[in-house]
Amino acid sequence: MQRKLRTLSLVTALIAAMLVFAFGAAESYAADAVFDENTTQLENGYRYIASGHITVDSRIEVNGIATVNLRKGATLDAAMGIHVPVGSELIIEGTGGTLNAYIDSDKAAGMAGIGANSREDGGNITIRNGANVTATGCLCGAGIGGGVENEYTGTIRITGGTVTAKGGKNGAGIGSGGYKGGVPADFKGAIIISGGKVTASSTDESYFHNGSQVNNSGAGIGAGYESDMEGKIEISGGEVTADGGTHSAGIGAGKEGNAADGEIYISGGTVTATGKSGGAGIGGGKEGSFPHWVGGEGAYVNISGGTVIANSDFCAIGHGDNDNYMGRLVIADYMKVQAGNNGTDYERTFTAAEQVDACQYRHCARIEVCDHPDSTYESDEEGHRLPCQYCYATLKKSPHEFVEVEGSAADGTCVHPGKTADQKCSICGYVKEGEETEYGDHNWGEVTYTWSDDNSQVSASRVCRRDPEHTESETVSTSFRTEAATCEETEKTIDTASFTNESFETQEKTVVSGEALGHDWGEWEEISAPTAEAEGAERRVCGNDPSHVEERPIPKLDHNHVLSYVEGVDPSCIMSGHTGYYECTNDGCTAIFEDEAGTKQTSAEGIRIPATGHRAGSPVKGAETQADCCYVGGYNLTTKCEICGRVISVQHVIFPIDPDAHDWDDGAVTKAATETETGIRTYTCKLDPSHTKTEIIPVLVSIKDAKVVLSASAFSYNGKVRKPTIKTIGGKTLKAGTDYTVKWSNSSSKNVGSYKVTITGKGGYTGVTKATYKINPKGTSLGKLQRAKKAVTVTWKRQSGKMSKTRITGYQIQLATDSKFTKNKKTVNVKGYRTVSKKVAKLKGGKKYYVRIRTYKTVSGTKYYSGWSKAKAVTTLK
Repeated sequence: MQRKLRTLSLVTALIAAMLVFAFGAAESYAADAVFDENTTQLENGYRYIASGHITVDSRIEVNGIATVNLRKGATLDAAMGIHVPVGSELIIEGTGGTLNAYIDSDKAAGMAGIGANSREDGGNITIRNGANVTATGCLCGAGIGGGVENEYTGTIRITGGTVTAKGGKNGAGIGSGGYKGGVPADFKGAIIISGGKVTASSTDESYFHNGSQVNNSGAGIGAGYESDMEGKIEISGGEVTADGGTHSAGIGAGKEGNAADGEIYISGGTVTATGKSGGAGIGGGKEGSFPHWVGGEGAYVNISGGTVIANSDFCAIGHGDNDNYMGRLVIADYMKVQAGNNGTDYERTFTAAEQVDACQYRHCARIEVCDHPDSTYESDEEGHRLPCQYCYATLKKSPHEFVEVEGSAADGTCVHPGKTADQKCSICGYVKEGEETEYGDHNWGEVTYTWSDDNSQVSASRVCRRDPEHTESETVSTSFRTEAATCEETEKTIDTASFTNESFETQEKTVVSGEALGHDWGEWEEISAPTAEAEGAERRVCGNDPSHVEERPIPKLDHNHVLSYVEGVDPSCIMSGHTGYYECTNDGCTAIFEDEAGTKQTSAEGIRIPATGHRAGSPVKGAETQADCCYVGGYNLTTKCEICGRVISVQHVIFPIDPDAHDWDDGAVTKAATETETGIRTYTCKLDPSHTKTEIIPVLVSIKDAKVVLSASAFSYNGKVRKPTIKTIGGKTLKAGTDYTVKWSNSSSKNVGSYKVTITGKGGYTGVTKATYKINPKGTSLGKLQRAKKAVTVTWKRQSGKMSKTRITGYQIQLATDSKFTKNKKTVNVKGYRTVSKKVAKLKGGKKYYVRIRTYKTVSGTKYYSGWSKAKAVTTLK
C-alpha cells in the first residue's frame, strides 16, 4: 500500500506541474461572445450572451474574470455545474433569463453547483441585475461556494435577481462544502447580499454510509457539516431566507461546527434564518456528542437595520445544543426585539437591557426598526429627553428650564467649601448642583512617606498650606509577597503598603534574596528518527521549568536501498506520463532509480514523458443567434481534439447590435387627434421599453364628403374577381390613419366579402379615400403531433367548402425552436383542402419545436391567409 501511495503522489505531482496557469484580471470586457452548447470554457474578459434554451453536459470552467449574460426568456442548463477556481471570478447577470446549475452525476461527488471542485478552494462569484439562478451541489458540495474537504476563501456577492441555492448532503446552501472523513471544509470567505430574493438551504435527507444511516447537513448560509464558519456574512438588503439542515444553523455553522471566529452583519432587508434540531437560528450548529465533543459555538452577530427573524428549537441567536459559548450579539440603536419560545408566535417586546438575553435564551426572535413608544424623561446636565424602553434611542431632546433652589447656597470654609445655589429644571426635575466657591477647600502640601526599619509599617502625612494646624496622616502595616527563584532569576520579596485615604498612593519596596536555581536538564529524548535521507532530532527538558527546552539534530543513518519496479504510464493529450522506474521501499526512503542495481538515481522530472498535445479537428459551427436592438448575435466555431474530444479553441463570430431590429408593439395614443390638431401614436419596443418611436395621427375628417375608390383585385366570387362600385360613404365621421372593415354584398350573394377603408388626408380633407377588399379564409386547428428522428408528423382538422367562393386552396405549416417563431424557422405549404397530415423532416434531433398552422386561398395569383392556430410544442428524437 505504501508503494502505491507514493506512486500516486508522484503522478499527481507530475499532473499538477502541467496544470499550473496564470491570467490577468480584466477591468472591462475584451469582447462579447455567444453562449452555445459547446461553451465549456469561459475566457478571461469575455461576456457570454445566452439566448433560447441551452444545455451544456460538461462542467463549465471559468478561466479569469468572465460574465454570463442571460437574455430575457433564455434558459441555460449547466448539467455538471460551473467550476470557479481560485483566482477566477464568475459574474452572472441579465433580466428575465434563467440559469440552472446542478451536478447530474454521482461520480462528481463533492463539487459545488457553482464554485469549487472537490478538495480545493474556489474563486469569486457575483450575481446581479434580474438573473434567475438555481444552484444545487452534489454530495458534500455547496449549492454556491466550496467543495468537499477544503476551506473556501472566495467572495460570493448577490445584488439582485432570484437566487435559490441548495447544498448537497453535508454542504451549505451558500458557503462551504462539508466534511466526509478527510479534512473539514471551513468557510473563511465572504458572503455579501445587498438585494434580490435569496433562498438558501442544505439537503436534509438521511443516507447510508458503511451500512449506517447518516443525517448530516450544513447551514443554509455559512459552513457545511463538521466545518467552522470563520468568514464574514454581510446582508444589507433584499429578501433572504436561510434554512439549516438537521442539527445546523440557518446562518452560521453546520452540524458539529463552530462559528466563534465568524462575523455576521445585518444592516437591511428582510432576513429569516431557521436552525433545526439543536442548531441556532443564527450562530453555531449542534455540538457533537460523546466521544466527538466538537462544534456548537456561537458567532459575532451585529444587527443594525432591516428585519431579522431567527427561529430554532434551541437558541434563536447564539450557540447550538450541547455547547455553552454564545458568541457576541450586538443590537444597534433604534432596533426592537420581540421573542418567544414556540417558534411561531412572539411572546412580548423586550426592553433594551433584555434584548440580547431575549434572543439567546429563547427559540425565536424578531428584530426590527423600533417605533419608539412613549416613556419617561431621562436627564443629564445638557438637557432632558424621552428614551425608548425597547431600544437605545433617545427622542425629543431639549434644554432644561432651570430655576434656583431656595436655601441651597452656602459659604465655604477651609474644611467645608461653599457653593452657589442649586438649579432645578421645572420640566423634568433634574437638579444641577451649585458650583464651589473660590477658597472652599484645603490647599494640601506634598505627601511624606516614612518606612519603619523592618519595613513592616509605612506612615503617610500632609499639611494644609493655608493652615498648618490642618493635617492628615495614616499609618498602615505592610503586606508582602515572595516571587520564587527560577532557573535564571533570583528570589524577591515585595512589601506593599495600601492606604484607605485616597489621597495617599500605594507604596512598594523590593528586597532581593537568594540565588537563581539554574537549569535541571533531563535526559535527551528522540523527537524524530533519522533516516538515510534526512537527519532526526532529539530534545531535553528542564525539570525546574518545562518551558525551557533544548533541541539538537541526530545524524543521518546508513541505508540500504530495497528497490521495487513501477510500471511506466503512457502520456495523453493533456497529461504527461513517465517511464518505468525503481523506487526504494525501505524505511520511508523516496529515492527512485533508472536501473535495478540502483546505480543511476533520477527524479520525477527525469522520468517524465511530456504530454502529446491535442490534434485539432475541423471547426464546428454552433447554434446561430440573431442580433436585435439590445444584444449582439452570432455563433461560435468550436474546434475539438480528435483524440480526447476536449475543446481546443473557440472562435466567436459576432453580429453587431442592429438598431433597426425593434419588435414594436401595436402602439398607444399618447396625444389624441382632433378635427383641428394632429395626434401622436407612440410605439414601444418589446425587447427594450426605452426604445420608442412616434407617428403623427392625422386630424379627424368627415367621410361624408369623401369618395371611395375600390382596389383592383380583392374579392372572389365563383373563382373570379368582382369589382363592385361604391361612389360615396356618408353620414359617419371616421378617424384619419385608422383602418375600418366594412362588409359588402351584391345581388348574386349576401355577405360575400369585406373591405378595409383607410382615411387619409389633412385638415378639411374632401378628396378620394381608398377602400381595399380582403379575402378571409376560415382557419383550422392542430391535431396530434407525432415526433420522429429529426422529424415531426403534423395532423390538423380538415377545412372544406361547398362553394368555390369559400373553399380554401391549402394549408401552411410553420415550425421554430422558440414560441415567437423567430429561431430556426421552417415553413411548409400543403396544397389541397382534403389533406389532413404532413411529415416535416430535416429538423434538428433532440430539439423542442413549436408548431402552428393556417389556411390560405389563392385568387388571381394572390394568396390570402387565415389567422394562425394556437401553437403546440413537440421534441424531436435524436
